[in-house]
Amino acid sequence: MIGWRFPGVFLFHDLTPTSPLKLQLEVAALKGSGVAASGRDTANVIGSGEASGLPQVETRLNAARKFGTASWSGFVAYHLDWKDPNGTGVPGSKITNWGVETGQYIAVSSFTLHGSFYYGKGLGSQFGMITQFQPQIRGWGAWAQAGYDFTSHWSVWADYGLDQPDYKRYNTETGLTLLRQLSHTGSALLRFRAGRYAAGLEYFRNVTRWSTGVTSADQFALSALYTL
Repeated sequence: MIGWRFPGVFLFHDLTPTSPLKLQLEVAALKGSGVAASGRDTANVIGSGEASGLPQVETRLNAARKFGTASWSGFVAYHLDWKDPNGTGVPGSKITNWGVETGQYIAVSSFTLHGSFYYGKGLGSQFGMITQFQPQIRGWGAWAQAGYDFTSHWSVWADYGLDQPDYKRYNTETGLTLLRQLSHTGSALLRFRAGRYAAGLEYFRNVTRWSTGVTSADQFALSALYTL
């Protein structure tokens, strides 16, 4: 999820409170975020987002509806923020970063499918672009997860996600080389659930393409859950 992670002021408004199609509008002004501002600002060591003197602004439209045994929900969101890498009290222009995102969720009987997609510029402080903070980076990311309940106790889940900075454009515009150029993450889960208790056997795999080559990692995990 891009954005919506910082302290701020939020406004929620239900647009269709009596309609089968539920629409809700969210608007937020959030605390600025960014790596420490450099430049000549040695007195105020704060993040570049705070140094801009402007909040992050986000808006989101949520929608949901039920169709018999099926239920659907989705959203579209827009993010806008400003950063001042020179710090406070230092001449220089602010940098504008932005992002758009959409997500969908559908559940039909024992089957569930959900995921989201985003595209934007300078979204490292929003946990995008593989969390690289150069404001010039553009790119996109997406993930999807599917699950199926075989019985009331047993289910299987699988998910896959990637983050794809436009490293070629970054190299062309800045003359620099982007360190982390692509990340793929996937997992599979076999889960047993009984009342408040659940246990799962999971497999994770991650592949990262660096400017110097490709690395990968695999992990098996056994998890347990108790719901209060």
